[in-house]
Amino acid sequence: MAEKEPLNKVLKKAANGKEEREKIAGGKKKISMSVFAYIVSTIIFVFGVVICSIDNNDEKITNFFYSAAQANQTGFLYQLGAFFQYNFYEANFWTSGDVGQIFSLFLIVVAVILLIVSLVQINKEQKLAKAENRVPGITPYGKYFKYTVLVLIVAIAFVEGLTDLVKLLWGRVGASTVLDNKGTFTPWWLPLGPVNGLGSFYSGDVAMAALTITLALSFIGSNKKVLAPLCAAGAIAYVILTGIGRMASGAHWFSDVLFGGWVIYTFSMITYYWILDIPGLERIYMHQIVNVPYTQGYNLMVEAKALLKENPDEAMAKVSAGLEKLGQARAKIEEEAKFGRDYSALKVRVEDLLSRFDLLAQEYQSSKDDMDAYFVKWSYVF
Repeated sequence: MAEKEPLNKVLKKAANGKEEREKIAGGKKKISMSVFAYIVSTIIFVFGVVICSIDNNDEKITNFFYSAAQANQTGFLYQLGAFFQYNFYEANFWTSGDVGQIFSLFLIVVAVILLIVSLVQINKEQKLAKAENRVPGITPYGKYFKYTVLVLIVAIAFVEGLTDLVKLLWGRVGASTVLDNKGTFTPWWLPLGPVNGLGSFYSGDVAMAALTITLALSFIGSNKKVLAPLCAAGAIAYVILTGIGRMASGAHWFSDVLFGGWVIYTFSMITYYWILDIPGLERIYMHQIVNVPYTQGYNLMVEAKALLKENPDEAMAKVSAGLEKLGQARAKIEEEAKFGRDYSALKVRVEDLLSRFDLLAQEYQSSKDDMDAYFVKWSYVF
């Protein structure tokens, strides 16, 4: 019989091997795609900043949308500006029908609800696992915890906290004030300091709209791969419409809009990849949902072997339970294979154990008259 690779080496490869982890989560491909998209957006952002920084183009571009909206106050641009006029914490947001921030608000509300539900489930599972002296398992909503934290960190720390800080320090005069000849235009790179509350640089409404990019990031590790690009396309459209609306209403300059979107996108990426390391957590999660039933099944077989001589019936009951767990592991491996995740090394081990113990279980009844020979078979097989 060919010598089999030790179990600890198989597990180590599955859990810690860099190549295996990347296969499990599709890490290289997904990270490169999202980073590529960010690089493209940054190039567009830099190009936009350069354009609006020369020859008063910032003022000209903004005035194009503002003038067109003011010229036709029943037209699309004017209505779009009104749609994004109020923040959701203002009373008029709820009474006027101008609910432009509703999509971002919905995302925050869902994140808060999922955070509470996931924390409750995780807490219950940890207490139960401690009482049963086992490793905590995965709860139905616990897997969403890291994504809700992503949304809320970006929303609180960057969309609200950083945005308000920059607006306070820059003190830039809003577009409509200048374009209506009631103020002086200042370029985006020239902070004026605190003046009568928050300034217009950079756009908080566009920043709030850019929060929806976290939804696309949350679907990167999803089995339904199409959701990530669809959510990204929706987020881009939402940011663009918000930016045009804010310029049409005269609330912000073109440069305010550019920075509002790009800054939040940047900090969403930083939070996703570095602050929370969600790709790393996702790899651990994907590893756990396959290896937990495998490990449980293997441990049951070890317990069965220890019990075999003193209580063979109880030992075989553990074998049956172990076969069920190994079957669950195999089913999960096959399910994940449909989504391009390769557990081939572990699958070979699971199939091997299933075939061995299934054979031993089948031979148990016919071997009761000669248990010594049956014990010998165990020593060869396991």
